[in-house]
Amino acid sequence: MYINLLSLKMPELKNVSFRVYSEQDALNRRVALGPQLTGDRKQLTWYTAFEETDGSSAETLAVDFSSQPGILQRYYLFHLEKYARELQMLTRRSDFGALEVWVPQKSRPEDFTQPVRFFGFSLRIVRSQPDGKYRLRVGYLREMRLLQQPLSSMTKHKHKIREVVFRQQLLKLKSAEKWLPADASELFPVVSPALTGLPGLRLTAPARQRTYGRKHALVLVKGFVKKYLRSPAFRQAFPYLDQRNKSAFARVQTSDLIHLNDTVHALETGRGAITTHADLNAVLQQKGPYLGIRKPVLHYLIVHAVHDEGACKKLRFFIENQLSTFMKQSFRCEGTLAFQMDKALVPQLKEGLQALYRRGIKPDLVWYVSPWGPHEEDPVRRVIYHQFKQFMTGQQLPSQVIRSASVNGSMPYYSCNLGIKLWFKLHGIPWLAAEREKDQLVMGLNMYRAKGAGQGWTAGVLCMSEAENILRIGAERADHPEDLVQVVAHALQRMREELLKSSTRAIVVHYYKPLNRHEAAQIRKLLDAFCRQTGKEVLIYIAGISDATYGEHLIWREQPGEPGDKPLISGLNPAEAVRVGDDVWLLCTHTRKNYKTRASQPNLLRVQLEKVQGGAAADAASRQRIDEPESIGILAQILRFTLLNWKSVLPGRIPLTLRLTGYMARHHAQLPGGGGFSNRYAANGIVNL
Repeated sequence: MYINLLSLKMPELKNVSFRVYSEQDALNRRVALGPQLTGDRKQLTWYTAFEETDGSSAETLAVDFSSQPGILQRYYLFHLEKYARELQMLTRRSDFGALEVWVPQKSRPEDFTQPVRFFGFSLRIVRSQPDGKYRLRVGYLREMRLLQQPLSSMTKHKHKIREVVFRQQLLKLKSAEKWLPADASELFPVVSPALTGLPGLRLTAPARQRTYGRKHALVLVKGFVKKYLRSPAFRQAFPYLDQRNKSAFARVQTSDLIHLNDTVHALETGRGAITTHADLNAVLQQKGPYLGIRKPVLHYLIVHAVHDEGACKKLRFFIENQLSTFMKQSFRCEGTLAFQMDKALVPQLKEGLQALYRRGIKPDLVWYVSPWGPHEEDPVRRVIYHQFKQFMTGQQLPSQVIRSASVNGSMPYYSCNLGIKLWFKLHGIPWLAAEREKDQLVMGLNMYRAKGAGQGWTAGVLCMSEAENILRIGAERADHPEDLVQVVAHALQRMREELLKSSTRAIVVHYYKPLNRHEAAQIRKLLDAFCRQTGKEVLIYIAGISDATYGEHLIWREQPGEPGDKPLISGLNPAEAVRVGDDVWLLCTHTRKNYKTRASQPNLLRVQLEKVQGGAAADAASRQRIDEPESIGILAQILRFTLLNWKSVLPGRIPLTLRLTGYMARHHAQLPGGGGFSNRYAANGIVNL
């Protein structure tokens, strides 16, 4: 008797026992498999049959699986858990009997020894015969079907193995609601917006489930959660969330959260202040930049290909009308230079600039209408961009490259970002933080390695203060990331005189990666030795900043007006931080839009802090414990530098100190000879970033 599980009515069956068979083993045991719905092998459905044993009937689930060598054995339990969840979901039952699984004889005993309980199932492992050949066909629900996915093909995409079986394609179907029980939140607490009408489900952003570990699943939410799950069944279904995988999951209470809204003040631009980036456009148009360009008229030159005459005219109209209105700056075009695509670009640029110099005109800005961008796959096209930037850097001329397709398309929408970039390149500052630490020196360290064989590392170093703008910036070659210490030493030596004159009491180092013990020790010793040479006793804070995956740290919040046993589970909100380890913090700076999914998601940074007392009074550069007020101050500073984006209207993904050093390191790596440690207004500084 063949029964399709999708249409099976289970309530009249009792003591159901599921057993996983191979097709050959099922035939030997006279267990017949039901026919497929279609002849396509890529489609697979669940089939059931009856096996007569001592006159009793037991329902049998026949699934074909075989031995796979290597690491794939450890994923068997995960896939079987997916099957169990599907069975529980589709049959609306939670009191199934034992799920008996046959595994290959050659599998490691430590992988399948102890019984595992999950979602009410008791999983027992039975070893197969040595000559048994089994193969597991991985299936997942999609459009109410089970698609066959051979396990051998999953080896090329191991990350797909971690995908939970219940996908959004099924949840988006209205017909899927009839398969869900009334208490679906107990089975699947995280679902898509199509099922938000069910009790306990309050998600407004698409949800995605992932699993971590071998024998259990952590349901993590990816996306910015605006309304939180209010079902207490979540903790009951996943009681191990606060017990296992503490390195990837931290359960904290609302009282443990640090709100930085009180410590982060409004951004300042010109003589006014703004509270949000939504008001930035209007404020900049009214009051201008914090530090102006101090030139009544800016002279510019447009370089374009011969066939881009139309784009050149549109760009000139845009500069002298929309861009000048936004920047409140007058522009004057000193001419255009059309170059031949079949000839070398640099000789043509030299000839055009020499003609301007003979007329006594030196342009303040050079525009380049490029038919290609800097990220072209063709190296012949890509090298033209770098040749132009290298030549302009040597000529001490700021430049701006824009694609001809952008000029002919949505050029008016770029006026804000272009205006901010030009302020920065022409030695202006778009905005600063309203409250700035005047006695702190901030250093940003970043590394870049160009693609290709034999390419070494390039280290970028930025020295600045929140109150006095950038002091030094530069980049140097480094054969290994550990050589960054020497780059820092060179930058500090060039700042020795300025530090002696200043009232610096603390040095804060932003490093774009978690520091290992060896790197942190080297930087501590270097900074301590430098403080001894200058005779200053300063505090040294080292902040290793890296990206954090949203959903790896969920927060238990007490629901207002309800008892404490019904918490809300969510992620971090903007300007919130939480301690997830010894001097390790998780910081949410702002929300940003994912342009692929069109959904807002938080920007999370993982910050690892260290503190060293450096100077003449210190006997040795040793690590000290950081108090919570000091940690909050450093986190607030990182948050301010993230909001201070000098190349766009929107906040940056990482702090400004790391963005500029990343640009400088990449600029130096791709343009040999452009770089070197210099002051803010030097030609080889950041005028061409």
